[in-house]
Amino acid sequence: MNEREPRLNPIPKQPVPEMSNEAREDKVANSVLDARILNYVNDVKPEEIGFLKEKITSLDVLVPEIRLDEDLISLDNCPQSATETFKAIHHNPGIDMPTAFVIDLETFLDNLKKNKPEEFDKLQEAFKDSVVVDLGAGDGVVRPNRSYEMACLLGAKGYIGVETYNFQSLVRSYLRTKKLRVGYEPIPFNLVAEDAVSFMKRLPDKSVNLLNSGIGDILTEDSYKKDYQSEMERVLKVGGICLISNSLPPSGNHETIYSTGYVSETESTKPHSPITILKKSV
Repeated sequence: MNEREPRLNPIPKQPVPEMSNEAREDKVANSVLDARILNYVNDVKPEEIGFLKEKITSLDVLVPEIRLDEDLISLDNCPQSATETFKAIHHNPGIDMPTAFVIDLETFLDNLKKNKPEEFDKLQEAFKDSVVVDLGAGDGVVRPNRSYEMACLLGAKGYIGVETYNFQSLVRSYLRTKKLRVGYEPIPFNLVAEDAVSFMKRLPDKSVNLLNSGIGDILTEDSYKKDYQSEMERVLKVGGICLISNSLPPSGNHETIYSTGYVSETESTKPHSPITILKKSV
């Protein structure tokens, strides 16, 4: 060897870290879930999927002691085709509703945070250790993840969107989310294709906070409305909050934190539909 040539020391091989069996199983499970979701909403391309997919969280992690079975369609258990979802939910009560009343509720909370921060802080305190169940999460078309962002704004521990008729559209809106509004921190979530009463019957007593917008104009059967309100009362946690926009309150007596009437549409910075925020004291 020429003395002027530099000596090359071989680069030592780095040990390849071994993946634990648990981590390997999680990776396989996630890839299977990804494939099923994409197959289920087949107009979403892999490159379109945003960061919220990483926040999908099992329902029994969000709400321990929830009653789960094979009939429940959620992001934990996506069927292979949209046809199966339609068959599963076709006979449940309710109709589609084009108006997004949740926009008015969101406007109210934004105004409260801006104009009365001390009162908004008190509201946040009631959400910080709670999961929010959204009874009628919509289709995600007007602006994706509106209710989810509201739960993020309030600092909730997690969010479950319950939607019967627009579930596929709702899933697509979440998968395609690239970012949230500035200042919003994402929280764990799941989406469920089931009517509100059936899903609430799965929940333990006094276990969640509730979001309920536009249901008053959707439900048509008196017996279903009665069950809806009594189930809301049962699952709403002590000290918990029920956010209502043009909808039905839980049965029983609750402390009214806020209550507004209809507002003229010319006052664009204020809610247009009635807003009620209830707190369960006992």
